[in-house]
Amino acid sequence: MIKKDPSKFTYIKKDMKTIEQLEEEEVPKYLEKEELALFFRNS
Repeated sequence: MIKKDPSKFTYIKKDMKTIEQLEEEEVPKYLEKEELALFFRNS
């Protein structure tokens, strides 16, 4: 029987992104509270 957990200090490596890759990603557009209220009033 194994007394210690062999996966205790393991982790999954994340791929590092370059600044160019981060700048190319599209940021989702969220509405501010006032914009959201206006949207619901007009729909």
